[in-house]
Amino acid sequence: MNWSESSAEKFIDQVLVKIHLIKTHPEAFEKTNFKKVSKMVITKQITLFFRVSKSRVYLFRFWNNYQNPEKLSL
Repeated sequence: MNWSESSAEKFIDQVLVKIHLIKTHPEAFEKTNFKKVSKMVITKQITLFFRVSKSRVYLFRFWNNYQNPEKLSL
């Protein structure tokens, strides 16, 4: 997938807003079957998998939601 510069900038802005939400309300996001990993939808196509530990947010994967979820590994 090729993104235009403006599309990429818009996506980055969306991610930064979502990371701020994770920092302020980490408990609000759905837990996964992976140990201490949660997920949130960034766009209808992309889901972010992350972990919160004390004052840090660890980003593990930006997942294309159109892929086979059985292939997801963290």
